[in-house]
Amino acid sequence: MPAPIGNTNNPGWPDEHVVALRKYFADGLSHQQIADQINLDFPGAGYSRNASIGKCNRLGLTDRPATAGARERLGAAQKRRYARESAEGRSPLQKATSLSAAAPARPSCAEVDPQNMTLLDLAPHNCRWPVGGFPDAAPVTFCGQIKCSEHESYCHAHWQLSIGPGTASERRAA
Repeated sequence: MPAPIGNTNNPGWPDEHVVALRKYFADGLSHQQIADQINLDFPGAGYSRNASIGKCNRLGLTDRPATAGARERLGAAQKRRYARESAEGRSPLQKATSLSAAAPARPSCAEVDPQNMTLLDLAPHNCRWPVGGFPDAAPVTFCGQIKCSEHESYCHAHWQLSIGPGTASERRAA
């Protein structure tokens, strides 16, 4: 038989603790506050925030009034976004399908002219620096130039971009 998991000194929540949990949950306390308050009300209880979350979930206490309001606000925000996109003459479906027909991406650095290779076109010696994609709305392609070493993923110019200007102590030393 496997070893028990969790607090084995407290095999379950006594009824009075569950009543207090339900009361504090209905009052709108956070799970940390619920655990702290029950621990104050019942010395030696030792409940954690996660214990409060777990017990509330097992009791089906998951929809707070504030959560329902947040869902309504989210719904309103989505409605405003769809209304704005409709006013621009683009539905979400049109927006998604237009991404695949976007123009080739511009280079992400001046020293390299990317070959805009797809992931399937890359060979082991090709640079894997991603080009395009979000926020340009262009399909993601890769540089495709020859890598600077077999142990690197990028060409020399993109490798320089990937390491950045160095640490603060390296910049002071330079």
